[in-house]
Amino acid sequence: MIDMFSKITKDKGIFFVFLLAIVFLLNNDPIFSPDTGSYENNSILRIGMYPLIITFFKFLFKENVFKYLAIFQTLFSLGAIYFLTNFLRTFFNLNFYLHVALVGIFLFPLATHVSAFNIISESIAYPLFLLASLSFFKVLAYKDTKNTILFVTFLFLLCFTRQQFVFFYVVAFIYAIYMMIFEKNVKISSKVFLASALSLCSFFIAEKSYHKIYHGHFAGTPFAGTQFLMRPLFLISSSALKSIEDPQQKQFLLEAIEEFKKNDITSLDQPA
Repeated sequence: MIDMFSKITKDKGIFFVFLLAIVFLLNNDPIFSPDTGSYENNSILRIGMYPLIITFFKFLFKENVFKYLAIFQTLFSLGAIYFLTNFLRTFFNLNFYLHVALVGIFLFPLATHVSAFNIISESIAYPLFLLASLSFFKVLAYKDTKNTILFVTFLFLLCFTRQQFVFFYVVAFIYAIYMMIFEKNVKISSKVFLASALSLCSFFIAEKSYHKIYHGHFAGTPFAGTQFLMRPLFLISSSALKSIEDPQQKQFLLEAIEEFKKNDITSLDQPA
């Protein structure tokens, strides 16, 4: 009876922590960043998941679209935090105070750097990363098919939101090989390896298909090239065009400079 009462009290305490988080987080307006427009307009520089989510919410709601999206992101993040921390509490038999501290650690990004009310892909990537990590921990613990499927599904959605998380597939492949060699568990290691490979191939196909539908090119999302290009463009001045002979390159840079000047995002005062 005492143990049951203690459990109920602890559960109510955690519920109160999450209730405070909901009240605090939902008492905000959507936060728009310089990147928000590129997601809303299906920019070729953005991978498909978040633009498609925005499109879906625009279909569902005619008004206050981003408010409802921000609420969804908040509740999704809180749900992911709850399931992950509850698993860790149970698996490691954590006491109430360590459980609360763990919840606080995962809530901290929502109140600071990765606010769930930001209209950017990180607001969806964060809870997806937590759920992918939770499923992977369960694969490590239970070595079952159900959690393997959940892991590769969440990982697919995570990479389709932020493609740099593709490194997680490497972790899965290494773990599958480790199980096969050192644990001699051929059955589970084969499932993890094949499921991860299928998920990875599905991600590449989905990414390229999205760009084919929206941008007319069956190709991956531009990443490194745009990063190398943007910094010189940000620093360029009109006088630098004198050293460029190719008319197409010169025209491109002229248009880029004018666009930067129009949006006041150049780092230098450009001469006329």
